[in-house]
Amino acid sequence: LVACMLAGPASQKRVIVSDLPEHVEQWIGALGYVVPSRCAADLSFSTYEYNPVRGDWRIVGAIADGTQYDPAASTAYVFDFVTGTMPDRDLPGDFADFLEIGLLIASDSLAAFHSYVESTFPAYRVSDETLYGAFALYQLADGEFGADAFHAACTMLDVHGDDAKRGEFLRAALSCPQSVSLVTDPHTQPVLLDFVNRTARGWSVLLELTFDAEGSLLDCADGQAAR
Repeated sequence: LVACMLAGPASQKRVIVSDLPEHVEQWIGALGYVVPSRCAADLSFSTYEYNPVRGDWRIVGAIADGTQYDPAASTAYVFDFVTGTMPDRDLPGDFADFLEIGLLIASDSLAAFHSYVESTFPAYRVSDETLYGAFALYQLADGEFGADAFHAACTMLDVHGDDAKRGEFLRAALSCPQSVSLVTDPHTQPVLLDFVNRTARGWSVLLELTFDAEGSLLDCADGQAAR
């Protein structure tokens, strides 16, 4: 459900939730809870529409009886909790685990992530898939970062970051213990080089980033030799 909501702006599809009326309100409320408060404030929804594919709502509640609800609507992600049918679209694993813990066990962890997004990207309000990149950056700030998250982080910074944030991210990424995989992984390497090319506007910045990467590689080589 969250994955489809975040995919909505790019796919131009809304989310339709078909269930008992009281449950529809709960599903919509949960979606608003998983994104930062500024995003939730701009997340348009309706708990009931006679024709759920009409209007400009991002999230729409629907019931089957006496309406124009179509469970096969191609212009929407339809979640029919009555029949148990829904789209096959998943969140990235780390983000899915984080949300599950935040919603069920440690709500303060989710609040901390929201605070990070709102303070780092004050103009971010859209609730889209670049939120995955914000989570990747949050993990980096917490000392956890992997090659799989690098592309998402670059996308977030390309759309919502500035030169200062992009340069700060590259220095942090190239200085973290996982920097070797960023530089050597065949899938990440072209993304890294392209991002450096767009970020390092000047020889001094490029040299600084290069020295960061070289230092990390040497530290890793020393660590492996010590074993």
